[in-house]
Amino acid sequence: MKNYLKYVLIAVIAITVGCAVGFGAGFWYGQKSGYESGKQAGVETGKQESAQEVSELNRALEVFYPPLPEDIRSVSGEIKSIQGDVIELEISSLTERILPGKEPKKEIRKITVGKDAPIVKVDLTMPPSPIIGPEGAPVGPEEKKIPLSDLKVGDTVTAEAAENIKTKQEFNAVKVSLLVLP
Repeated sequence: MKNYLKYVLIAVIAITVGCAVGFGAGFWYGQKSGYESGKQAGVETGKQESAQEVSELNRALEVFYPPLPEDIRSVSGEIKSIQGDVIELEISSLTERILPGKEPKKEIRKITVGKDAPIVKVDLTMPPSPIIGPEGAPVGPEEKKIPLSDLKVGDTVTAEAAENIKTKQEFNAVKVSLLVLP
């Protein structure tokens, strides 16, 4: 009978220890998996809230800085090189908004000036004249035709195109204006 009691006592102790170990391991695993799933849920919630906040800030920003137009047909910038009838022009990005206190991202565009494309010099050193044109609109600054050879590296020009050039790296100009700035 003593042996029997001894075996029962050992079995009860083993079952108790096994239950305690199992409970401890289950508690630890549950805490860990709960922490990981909670952490992942927190990350996802944070991403959603951040995206929503960025969207709200962009909408507020558009009041003061409207989005860039989808159709752009002219660019202005500084001539970086001239090779034959191709002008390399450094311009501010046409795809990114320029914010106060930030330097605009610069891009290089290659502009081919055809034989038929007029090249004009526009003197902006004098304020516009109050002269009224035939349709009642003020007359802009006078444009004077010049040859391509008058353009030089460092000049500021505006190049116009017949098509949307917002994302084009190269295009044919229908008109080039050399801007004489004050």
